[in-house]
Amino acid sequence: MTELFEFLKQSHDSASALAAVSGVVVAALAFFVSVCSLAVSVIALRRQHRHNVLSVSPLPEVTVADYLDSVRVRLRNNGSGPMTLCERFRFWSKRNFSE
Repeated sequence: MTELFEFLKQSHDSASALAAVSGVVVAALAFFVSVCSLAVSVIALRRQHRHNVLSVSPLPEVTVADYLDSVRVRLRNNGSGPMTLCERFRFWSKRNFSE
């Protein structure tokens, strides 16, 4: 260990050059780690967004019952998100034809 200190005392220029190079190497490694952490954060954010969209989606259930004189269609939302009907449909009643 004392030999190393003696060498550094004798050659100031090489010691300062070595310190400068090691500082650049440490800075480059810190930059690389920060870029990797940023990439991991972006990937995690996209996956979390996808999970949130999928977890709040409607889960429709359509049951049909056919009786002797009538038909029953029941539409139910078993999901946690809102379910919207995009098309209008008509049904036949005993009294009249209505929407």
